[in-house]
Parts: sequence; C-alpha cells; structure tokens
Amino acid sequence: MPLSVSKIKEILAPWRLIILTSKGAIRFKRETGYAGEMTDEGFEFLEVTNKDDHFSNISAPPETKIHRIRYEDVVDLERHP
Repeated sequence: MPLSVSKIKEILAPWRLIILTSKGAIRFKRETGYAGEMTDEGFEFLEVTNKDDHFSNISAPPETKIHRIRYEDVVDLERHP
C-alpha cells in the first residue's frame, strides 16, 4: 500500500536524514539523503554525493544534488535510524 501524502509529510522535515525508494522519472532504491523544501506537489530530496566522506567517522559536510520528487512517486520513505 503506497504511503499517503499526509504520512510522507509527517516523516519529512528540513535536513532530516531519510531513506527513500521512488519510481517515476527519478528513481531511488533505499537511498539515504536529506529532506529539503516541501511543496503541494512534492519535495526536494538532497542526494549526498560524497557519501563515503560524509557518513564515515571523518564526517565531512554533505555535498548534495537536489532532486524534486513527486509525492505520487514515493514507494517507501522512512526516517534514518
């Protein structure tokens, strides 16, 4: 069962670390990144392009690429543990 828009909005918060699986023009499979700005149609997903450095013990600041994801294209979304 797909997630409702209200459930998606409950999970999202600016710069919250999330795990996204999406379909459509932009596809992700359990990709870890950050939530960005929300609109009526969707939200920004900030894909971390320097994952090895950022998520390691060194923890460099994230370098991100912004993707606009439509709510209807979200297959699964969860907060990162």
